[in-house]
Amino acid sequence: MTNEGQGESNMKTKSDDSTPDKIDVTAGYILHRVPCFGYVLQESSLPGSLDAKICKSLGVEPGPDFGRLKAGNSVTTEAGKVVQPSDVIGPPRPGRKLGFLGDTHDASPMAHLLLDVDLLVHEATLEDAMKEKALQTGHSTPSMAVRYALSVSAKRLALNHFSPRYKPLTGTPANDLSGPADYSKGAASGDESEVSSVDILKRDAEAALKSQDATAACQLIMADDYGEIDIPPLHNQ
Repeated sequence: MTNEGQGESNMKTKSDDSTPDKIDVTAGYILHRVPCFGYVLQESSLPGSLDAKICKSLGVEPGPDFGRLKAGNSVTTEAGKVVQPSDVIGPPRPGRKLGFLGDTHDASPMAHLLLDVDLLVHEATLEDAMKEKALQTGHSTPSMAVRYALSVSAKRLALNHFSPRYKPLTGTPANDLSGPADYSKGAASGDESEVSSVDILKRDAEAALKSQDATAACQLIMADDYGEIDIPPLHNQ
């Protein structure tokens, strides 16, 4: 997966007290000027949680019997009642699903692999006003990324792969507090000497989400160097 330019993030998932047995990685073809791919990371389901309150009501005391139930074995209480794992353990907890796309102006060939993804990382090289140039170079704009994210029902969209012409959201001089910065002149003005802020890309994406009444349905994240995105286990969301 190509990851050039600023706006690259160190994406990590933080698990709870249980670790998935495995993570399946699936690659899919996406459209760009050269062969390029996207990747889907799918955690295996986690075992259901043992309900200590139900155990107590059935006469199962904390200790070795809890471990036996978690291991899938039945136990017999002091009163002679047989308790099955299904009596006290909830349904399996689905694993998280992450999608990472390389350079692309059209990722539709792998849309079926990304349905209901918990996090989609999609490039947004140029602002909406420069869509024609973005397409000419095989890249995407924020609105293009938003439309794709909504088409696969992504819960979170992290935009990355911003052109170097855009100042980052953090660091110097974009966040230099020594004086006001004027990024009102976008790169689309045609003056290559003018440098814009990544905030322009963010506003384009926010407007696209708002136009689809999807601001609440899909969380927008702007990638930043060394940033981390926390994806809570699904049963905690």
